[in-house]
Amino acid sequence: MRSIGRLQIFCDYYYLRSVLSYNWVKRECEKALQLNKRIISCRYKTIKIERTKEISNEITTILQIEFENKSELANKVIAEIEKIKEKEKLGISSSKDAKEFFNRGNLFYNLNKFEEAEKEYREAIKINPDYADAHNNLGALLQNLKRYEEAEKEYREAIRINPNYAGAYNNLGALLTNLKRYEEAENEYREVIKINPNDADAHNNLGILLQNLNRYEEAENEYREVIKINPDYADAHYNLGILLKRHLQRNFN
Repeated sequence: MRSIGRLQIFCDYYYLRSVLSYNWVKRECEKALQLNKRIISCRYKTIKIERTKEISNEITTILQIEFENKSELANKVIAEIEKIKEKEKLGISSSKDAKEFFNRGNLFYNLNKFEEAEKEYREAIKINPDYADAHNNLGALLQNLKRYEEAEKEYREAIRINPNYAGAYNNLGALLTNLKRYEEAENEYREVIKINPNDADAHNNLGILLQNLNRYEEAENEYREVIKINPDYADAHYNLGILLKRHLQRNFN
């Protein structure tokens, strides 16, 4: 079994340990991008973290590979290397592999190098126009740059390609909420819940939207559903607390 450190000699990839440091992540990403080798893609999970002096203000979430231990991660990386070898046997070079550009786009995005990230995502889409994840991530990038019309187009394209893409519906719902297109946003969040009734984020987002529309009873139901799904969902507890406090104040007045 090759160790994680030794594997870095053979491939471009990065992983985040349990101790999260923005500067460490940035160094690892830049190292991966400088290497003239292929990028390893692993399965990621988005986790919320506490803000610290080491984390830039723009970052509210960090991607952490979802593995129990280093050996499991090493096995995954080795398996990815084998997949790359198979691609090379078939004559699929990195310059023709949409996933390569998608992975590079993600790295640039995590470094806040948005112009470079956009180029990589668009190259991935050029190679594979039906790459739903690339359209979704490009949409998130464009939304971050306040290019809302373009972002909406990308989210809708991701959904067209994959009608069960809950993440794209959720992102589109958030965008439409920001644009004060509340009825449309509600439809998107409900579509997520239809796809996955246990999507806590969608229930929470819908609750916030309903609360802002003064539909308090419905909002309360959504927050309680979040807590039922995930009792440790802090935002839902906070949102529900604020809602109930305001309800008491209204009744008192």
